[in-house]
Amino acid sequence: MGTLLLTVFLAVGAQAQAAGPPAQTKEKSPQELAIERVQKVVVRTIDGSLPERTFQAWLKEVFGPTASTKWEVGDCGEQNGNAAVIQQTKDQPQCVDASVSLDARRVLHLLFLVDLPKPGVRPMPPTFSYGVVMEGAASTRWIKVLGEASRIR
Repeated sequence: MGTLLLTVFLAVGAQAQAAGPPAQTKEKSPQELAIERVQKVVVRTIDGSLPERTFQAWLKEVFGPTASTKWEVGDCGEQNGNAAVIQQTKDQPQCVDASVSLDARRVLHLLFLVDLPKPGVRPMPPTFSYGVVMEGAASTRWIKVLGEASRIR
């Protein structure tokens, strides 16, 4: 019986060692959190004509599950290097750009204003800023209301 217990103990120990140390959860960056907030916002809260779905689910529903979407976070305006302007914009919302490939030549950019998380401050919900269809370097259509994006083909 002692040999059986030793064999079971060694087998369990080998399995635990093979599994490695417990995975550590990586803390998300403010940019990753901003993107996640836009992905999870309910589109009806942005445009009352839209369904009760998260933005990410709505994108898949409108453009298909295989549509490629790239997510980027950046400043909402141009920086000119002026220290006063840079300081003034540090507390401004960032823009999250959801870029949906429509075909080989056209990309739909949907931009949202998002507060980056600050300790002790509850961020405002993401707001839709505008959308634009780009064909190469040229804009071919501007979108003022999120629901208009569902009519783009």
